[in-house]
Amino acid sequence: MTSNPEEPCLQVQMFGGFSLSWGGKLVSGSKKTSESQFNYLMQLLLHHGENGVSRDMLERVLFEDRDIQDIHHAARSVIYNAKRKLRAAGLPDVNYIEQRKGICYWNPQVPVKEDAAEFERLYRQAEEASDREEKVKLYMEACHLYTGEFLPQQAAVFWVAREARRYRNIFCACMEEAVRLLRARRPSATGRCSVPVWNAPSGSCASPRTFRRWRSWESTPRQSTRCRTGRLSPWRRWWPWAAMRMPEGCMTTP
Repeated sequence: MTSNPEEPCLQVQMFGGFSLSWGGKLVSGSKKTSESQFNYLMQLLLHHGENGVSRDMLERVLFEDRDIQDIHHAARSVIYNAKRKLRAAGLPDVNYIEQRKGICYWNPQVPVKEDAAEFERLYRQAEEASDREEKVKLYMEACHLYTGEFLPQQAAVFWVAREARRYRNIFCACMEEAVRLLRARRPSATGRCSVPVWNAPSGSCASPRTFRRWRSWESTPRQSTRCRTGRLSPWRRWWPWAAMRMPEGCMTTP
């Protein structure tokens, strides 16, 4: 689900924690906010997008194993209250959640920009790109978006655990491919790669001093295994920008 950059859209963060923002204002979610049925509902609907979510799956996630006499009525109440909250937050006055043949859908009249969807889009685009520099750029942009595990507060929920594992594998694939491409570059006369290192958060060139405590990613089975099982420390997420500037072997472990 994509949006026009010029029109307002619902900003959705899934990596490292959950949040919803509309017009620069937080609708739901923060490090201090506990999970709620509203969050569970929005996470499911916004992440599955045009594919929708079955009513059975939605009810299973919302109520788990609780003994509720009329679970369909309880689910309708959660949806009704969610619509009220979204309307109060200033979203366009439409029917946000549509239900057709037992499937619940987010209304595409309200555009959504989700970090997880953008991350996967960049990865797929990098895989299809033929130009080496374009591939590196896209892989690095994807790495920058992966700011943490997918919905870490719900790691035990079946659909979240499945997606978290899938995104972790994609992140590791981005790292491994970008390193392979970066190492294939020929260093300049100064011993550094000719392409400047980019500071991803600001989009500006960064000083090599920034990376003096880092070391190059070692493309070994052991490192790949540590990445895919989530046992790599967070600083390794910034390796591509260091690898572009520093000659291999000159960075040290923090």
